[in-house]
Amino acid sequence: MNIYRTVNDETHRGASSKGGLRRDWRRNFRIFSAEKIRTLWKNAPRKEFRNSRYRKIFRREWKRARHVFRRLRLFKNWYTLVFPFNRLYPKERIVRFRNGLQMFVSDVYSNDLAMVIEDWVANDYGELPNQGVILDVGAHIGVFSLLAALKTRAHIFALEPVPENFAIVQKNIVLNNLAHRITACEIALGGNTGTEKIFLNSINSAGHGFAPPKALASVMMKSINVQVKKLEDFLNEQHIREVAFMKCDIEGSEYAMLFNTFPECFLKIKRIVVELHTNPPYVYEDAKIFLDRMGYTTEWAPCASGRKMLRASRVTTAYPHFQAQNGREERDLKYLT
Repeated sequence: MNIYRTVNDETHRGASSKGGLRRDWRRNFRIFSAEKIRTLWKNAPRKEFRNSRYRKIFRREWKRARHVFRRLRLFKNWYTLVFPFNRLYPKERIVRFRNGLQMFVSDVYSNDLAMVIEDWVANDYGELPNQGVILDVGAHIGVFSLLAALKTRAHIFALEPVPENFAIVQKNIVLNNLAHRITACEIALGGNTGTEKIFLNSINSAGHGFAPPKALASVMMKSINVQVKKLEDFLNEQHIREVAFMKCDIEGSEYAMLFNTFPECFLKIKRIVVELHTNPPYVYEDAKIFLDRMGYTTEWAPCASGRKMLRASRVTTAYPHFQAQNGREERDLKYLT
């Protein structure tokens, strides 16, 4: 590699002698900033390698190696979860963590195991309160509930409406002898109390939702009726006076659940972390504006998987901002009239 020609390419395109380039290389180095030199080094010498098949092979093998190391660090029975040994075992499997917890996974080849690893490694939900009540809204197979039970002494309510996922949540609670710490509820939180139709995602058991996006219409053909409750109705039914932390991941229904909850109910909830999804006509900023109006301090949370996460913390007991219209209380938002 000719570093002199690499660095001087920009200023000496017409030069014909290598010697001439070498004689004044110190003067030319002063012209370029350190950032410019790094850019030239990155773009010019390794261009062929970056576009070659060897680069693609290296990236693929490095990704596989990371998966193996991550499983090796997390699980006792890691050898049953890496290729080719994972093909020798059934897809329904119990994975055993090194910290002593166990988790039943219905299909290790699906997104279930990936979500277990993602929630266990990435700290997307931030620090959890040590005591009080934690709501796991959209529990899936109970990954976050088990994580909260391990890290805290709080009591967790795991809410999951789909029967197949709810059965796995119950099985994971029994596996870890946590029935006294985790209460499983086969319901969904939404904008109304009653029964609604939920669409099942055939390729992702964590992707069931009440409002399926058009891009997933082909894999969300089947639907079932599930029980839905408003947030305040659930808290009153369970006699919950205060919620220390609420995690919400309900595939686009978070807007209906939040916007149709009475403002007084939010005085009971100290912290909220909600994963936002695309659900027209709502946009991500609508949830942030709404929680700001309810007296929370909000921020966009970093997320390892690239998902949109919003964290809200109540730092004041001030009454939520709303105005009275037509004899009833309504929040002052353009889409809630």
